[in-house]
Amino acid sequence: MKDFTKHPQENNKKLDQVEINEQRWSSRKRHRKNYLVAEKKAMASLKMQNGNVEASYHQLLKRVVALYSNLANKAERVVVEMNMKSHPLESHRMHAFLTPSFAFHLECDVLNRYKVEYCFENCPFEEQIKQMFARHFYNAHTLVEIKKPSYKAYFDEVLRVQPERFIRLL
Repeated sequence: MKDFTKHPQENNKKLDQVEINEQRWSSRKRHRKNYLVAEKKAMASLKMQNGNVEASYHQLLKRVVALYSNLANKAERVVVEMNMKSHPLESHRMHAFLTPSFAFHLECDVLNRYKVEYCFENCPFEEQIKQMFARHFYNAHTLVEIKKPSYKAYFDEVLRVQPERFIRLL
């Protein structure tokens, strides 16, 4: 693999798509945010469950970052992280974190429930992360494993089309 400064796709960006994504991030339109509706209208028990899911997600995020930070291979330490609460056109995703072998997202569905979607492909920490999930997420509706035909191809495309401000090397 060719050496790189920040990530393997830095010289292969799809600048037109990056510009479209930047325009979306700076849109003056505002979509309804499911998490804001949940904060106002969900029952007290669901609000408490949602708070626990979000707190657990961020605790796990710190642990996952620590795991990936110790990898020797620079290409495996490239991450994309986005606070989707700030995205004016995003209604359900609240946070997204992607590595070359693992991704997980915090979202709020239209029924006011927070959930975590995740995906693995040749992840060196898959068993450790699954054990962390088992300790932190008790509700079957909270965790949803998504399958991508080729997560590697998906991640490479994300690197090509997302603005550089969301991509970093751990």
